[in-house]
Amino acid sequence: MSEMEPETRQSKRKEKVVALQAIQKSSVLDTMSTPSGRMFIGRILKSTGYMTPSYTGSSETYFREGRRSIGLQIYNELEEVCPDLLDQMVKELRPQKEASNG
Repeated sequence: MSEMEPETRQSKRKEKVVALQAIQKSSVLDTMSTPSGRMFIGRILKSTGYMTPSYTGSSETYFREGRRSIGLQIYNELEEVCPDLLDQMVKELRPQKEASNG
C-alpha cells in the first residue's frame, strides 16, 4: 500500500459529495422552474409553519418547532439555490392566500 491511497480515497469521496450536491441543486431548480413545482413547494412550506411562532406552552411546542425547523431548512436552501424563483413562488401564492382569506 502506498501513502497516496488515503488521499486518493478522500479525493474520490469529495468528488462524490460535490456530484451529489450538484444533483440536489439541479432537482431543486427543476422543481422550482415550473408553476406546479412552486405550488407544491409552497404548500409544503406552508404546512411546516416556518413563518409562524411555534410556542404553545405545552409539549406540542416541540412538535411544532421540529416541523418549523424542516420548513426553515427548505426555505434556506431555496434562498441559496434559486432566490429569484423563491420570490416568484411567493408572488404566485399571494393571490391564493388573499382569496382564501377573503
